[in-house]
Amino acid sequence: MKLFPVAYLTTLAFANITADPGVIYISKLADKPVCLNVRPLGNKLYAGGDKSIFRFKIEGTIQVIKSGMFLKVHENGRFSYDTKPHMGFFLKSNPGTTRPISYKNIDRFYLCGDDLIAIDSVCKGARPIALEYHELRRVPSDFIF
Repeated sequence: MKLFPVAYLTTLAFANITADPGVIYISKLADKPVCLNVRPLGNKLYAGGDKSIFRFKIEGTIQVIKSGMFLKVHENGRFSYDTKPHMGFFLKSNPGTTRPISYKNIDRFYLCGDDLIAIDSVCKGARPIALEYHELRRVPSDFIF
């Protein structure tokens, strides 16, 4: 019975832990190593272009620091953004500052022919990708938010 309060307090203590701000990038494209930035544009997540800084929170949300919007998976399977937090994202344990991203135990995503990122392969021209979160220990002074 004494274990419950300890478990509850431990959960509360870890509820607000966040990873350092970081960037999301494509680390594999069709099972070949790449390093391709991921960025929000409008309310969608695209491959390519400038880096954007994100914040991962232990409750399973990813937020774009500049806009305050939260990453989500739209009902059509494509990544998009919302003003409300959407849970289900997870950073796998990995030594160092780079960690693979999964969403509800799915770690294989797809790059669509229009450069949008999706959770399934139903989009036109879909190619399998892996996403990684790279924590930035220090944000460069010339980095534009």
